[in-house]
Amino acid sequence: MKRFFCAVSAGDYHTMQSAINTLEKGGNAFDAAVSSFFTACLAELPLTSPAGGGYLTYFDAKTKDVKYYDFFVNVPSKNTKEKNFYPVNVDFKSAVQTFHVGYASTAVPGNLAGILTVHQEKGCLPLSDCLEYPIKLAEQGFYISPFISYVINDLLAPIFLATEESKKQFVINGTLLNDKTFFKNFEYANFLKTLIKKGVDVFYNGEIADQIESIYNKNGGLLQKSDLMNYSVEHNTPLTISLDGYELHLPFKSSIGGMLLYFSFKFLEKYNHISKNSLSDLVEVIKETSLYRNSFFKEENLDLFINISKEKYIDFINRYLYSKKDLGNTTHFSIVDKDHNAVSCTTSNGEGCGVVISNTGFMMNNMLGEEDLNFFGFFNWPKNKRLFSMMSPTIITKNGEFYLALGSAGSNRIRSAILNTIYNFIIKKLSLDKSINSPRIHFENNIVYYEQGFPREFIKEVEEQYDTVKFDEFNMYFGGVHAAGKDFAASDTRRNGHHKVIKHSS
Repeated sequence: MKRFFCAVSAGDYHTMQSAINTLEKGGNAFDAAVSSFFTACLAELPLTSPAGGGYLTYFDAKTKDVKYYDFFVNVPSKNTKEKNFYPVNVDFKSAVQTFHVGYASTAVPGNLAGILTVHQEKGCLPLSDCLEYPIKLAEQGFYISPFISYVINDLLAPIFLATEESKKQFVINGTLLNDKTFFKNFEYANFLKTLIKKGVDVFYNGEIADQIESIYNKNGGLLQKSDLMNYSVEHNTPLTISLDGYELHLPFKSSIGGMLLYFSFKFLEKYNHISKNSLSDLVEVIKETSLYRNSFFKEENLDLFINISKEKYIDFINRYLYSKKDLGNTTHFSIVDKDHNAVSCTTSNGEGCGVVISNTGFMMNNMLGEEDLNFFGFFNWPKNKRLFSMMSPTIITKNGEFYLALGSAGSNRIRSAILNTIYNFIIKKLSLDKSINSPRIHFENNIVYYEQGFPREFIKEVEEQYDTVKFDEFNMYFGGVHAAGKDFAASDTRRNGHHKVIKHSS
């Protein structure tokens, strides 16, 4: 008797379970990813949406190829002086981050086009089978998790209460949606049923596109139907770098996160992987990556970056690195099927912009309002170009065979969350669970942010060199890494992680 394994790791029970159900119906990892994504848009609704953007990196078990789909958001073609655009502060207790919302904060959505392209090109089940779980969940109702309730009520309440359409959707019996509210979303269920019947064009070239253009033009927004019609999904080969006998495959171009991780791993490569016990050296890697980011993402490099080839990018990194004398809200899921097809998918809606299009059941994105994505200032991007993103869904192989799929949520902490995890897993040889659920560090603007649990001597050394901010417990500020291998998985307690491995016999 031969045993086969499937593994799933995600940021919510329902997101995980929808993938499990799809795999048990005979679907592959790509079918399961479709189901997980549309379930996450319901169960993790403040974190992602069909109207957001993302990336999906995958390992194809048949061809041994590693590639990625880029369906992040585009800059709209329209600009206007009269913009509906305003700041909202999000308080993470030990740090505050400012985002901007309103109609003018919405970029051209890519999630819906990307996920349905993945299904069309890589899936094996009918779309109706993939959407069965999220449709039933939306119609029959459920309780959102305490974590999602916290995000909605403690962090993003001003956004969820920003418009009458949003309040109509998410305020139930006078109370903003929380984990004590039994939540049904018939509008979303009907939207998914419409997708099954009419396909992706209903959003990008049909009645919903008409509705979007009309409401955005009336309310100081930028998004036009032509932007939706002209949106295209990109299918690319990732950057690859070796580390201790493993091959790490990272998205690039619009994925700044992938590029910065590539830089970090080149740094590790140059300095012989640093000491396994020298956490201060890891801070140095994260610091140098931040300095590199600041040196590269300047206005004079904008045109170079938009049109950069992989070869030019690697050359840029090498020239920068070896000239040195010294050293979104988002959500993520990872899925591996019994044939070892693997998917690593990170998507986001930003924080949402407060706008809900009637009869869809979900909020539009605010990607034009995230400072971390707008390196050259708000509204300074060329029209019809991809925005940059910190998302970096990663595939790890060993000798060309699949080994691990992982990625993280966490806005500008994504790169350090993944780096911390891979450092723990590959360099320090910790278990996957311990690699994910250990204290993390992050460097930003010459400040070291860290979680409780590091050795005192390390903290003392860091405090002598940098200003520091300490988090007394694990915090969602440091991301949420969810990872799956052939027969093992682990998930991040910081962001309500759930994982499961199922066995098949033949």
